Amino acid sequence: GDPSQNSGKVVRYDTKGGFADPGSYAMYDAGETAGLGSKCYDGACFDGRYVYLAPLAAGENEGIALRLDTEGDFSSPQSWAAMDGKPVGLSTCVGAVFDGRYIYYVPYAHSVAVRYDTLGPFEDPESWEAYNAADTTGMNTKGYDGGCFDGRYIYYMPFHEGENSRDGFHCRLLRYDTMKGFDDPAAWDAADG
Repeated sequence: GDPSQNSGKVVRYDTKGGFADPGSYAMYDAGETAGLGSKCYDGACFDGRYVYLAPLAAGENEGIALRLDTEGDFSSPQSWAAMDGKPVGLSTCVGAVFDGRYIYYVPYAHSVAVRYDTLGPFEDPESWEAYNAADTTGMNTKGYDGGCFDGRYIYYMPFHEGENSRDGFHCRLLRYDTMKGFDDPAAWDAADG
């Protein structure tokens, strides 16, 4: 509602209902999940059970990953989990990608890519890892907006490097080879579009 405030309100649409029918929608305020100030998200992905929301917020709400268990009650706090990802390198993101095991958070206006291993507990820092992809292939590789998975590679879609609001837009593609270690520089590639 208020554009000057970060919101934790999440809206769910029931696809069996009418798209324009207000009764097809439910809202839940997840803004204080686990007491972490889980507010301001941009993009999400689904792993077959959980929905992962990508944290966009900067400042006090920065790096708070949020997850919904779709097998639980949407309006129950027990269906929601939050993780303070700042200690593992999670910052502002736009979008998340699932490759069948890992959730990749797409770095917005910075170069640190973070992923979560869905085989581990969501709140456990040991289930998370980060890689600073800056200067991949000798390019300024930072600032992405969404991504996709083709069965082998995670592609990060170029957007804005965050340094200059007018000139910071770029078209340097970044990709990660999921057949190699996340922290292996040889697993990362860039191309100037």
